[in-house]
Amino acid sequence: LQPQHKLFCRFQDPCRMGTRQEQPWALGTALRSSVLHHSVASSPEMLRWTLEQEKGRHLYLAGPPGRSRRAKPWRGQHLDYITYCGVPGWLGLRRWDDPQPDSRPQEVEQVTFSTSLGGVTDHLVVNLQLRV
Repeated sequence: LQPQHKLFCRFQDPCRMGTRQEQPWALGTALRSSVLHHSVASSPEMLRWTLEQEKGRHLYLAGPPGRSRRAKPWRGQHLDYITYCGVPGWLGLRRWDDPQPDSRPQEVEQVTFSTSLGGVTDHLVVNLQLRV
């Protein structure tokens, strides 16, 4: 999903330069489910090498949800976004129980983890449902 919610006026995604503009180093990691059994997806090293290639991205990356196959799915959909508070001098790296750096705390309603890709990637997907 593209970050267009008003939450992203206050929070920033370091993988993006702006709406639909990714940092040059950011790489999509949502794979098409039909290719998860391929040998390329069997190790993090092979998967990374494959996704660094244009052809590999075209074959293996899932596109944005709700788009047709002709909508260049190899541009990818990111699962590894890190949302951090854009306070000058604050890197967003903190313990979960540390206080917020400003006076407007957000409340986490639910935390979920997905370990289904644990054997093929070095990522652990963490989802936070925030009250905004």
